[in-house]
Amino acid sequence: MPRTREIGELRNELVRRKTKDISWASLAEEYGVHRAVLWRIAFDNYEPKRPDLRKQLRLPQVLTQTARRDEGGRFAKVSD
Repeated sequence: MPRTREIGELRNELVRRKTKDISWASLAEEYGVHRAVLWRIAFDNYEPKRPDLRKQLRLPQVLTQTARRDEGGRFAKVSD
């Protein structure tokens, strides 16, 4: 399985590789995502949250956890 990379590594790689000779479309084809996604990562401080995009770009998966509160407003224990 390929090594994952942090978003900053990907951002630096995109900025470095984007030249006048290489278009966003060709980079997008290589990475397997839309060119707008790559542009936003490089210049708009965007970090994809969708699992399919993260997997395609070899970014670590994001785990979400929902905090529940009981009737008294305290955080409730989550049972497995």
